[in-house]
Amino acid sequence: MPARKTSANMNPSEQLDEYQHESSLSPRRILLVGSPNVGKSMLFNRLTGRYVMVSNYPGTTIELSKGFSEISDRRYEVIDTPGMYSLSAITEEEKVASDRLLN
Repeated sequence: MPARKTSANMNPSEQLDEYQHESSLSPRRILLVGSPNVGKSMLFNRLTGRYVMVSNYPGTTIELSKGFSEISDRRYEVIDTPGMYSLSAITEEEKVASDRLLN
């Protein structure tokens, strides 16, 4: 049985075929990350056609919201995260966002 080729021993055409195959199996991800009240949820709503609450007060988004979007004939998973000021989480909402970003 021949050894499985890796990107190191594939020609560029084979690498592209492998990349396209892998990307067709699972969508690419767009993670919406930023400070609170900057429009992440509004952008999520526009990209996915789903509705998550949009408001201008802390704690509105307290968990991850997931949806899908087609952009230039490619499928993307879009993930809306709670607002955070730094990766050193203080609140539970910031912990949810920083955990997702770092993992």
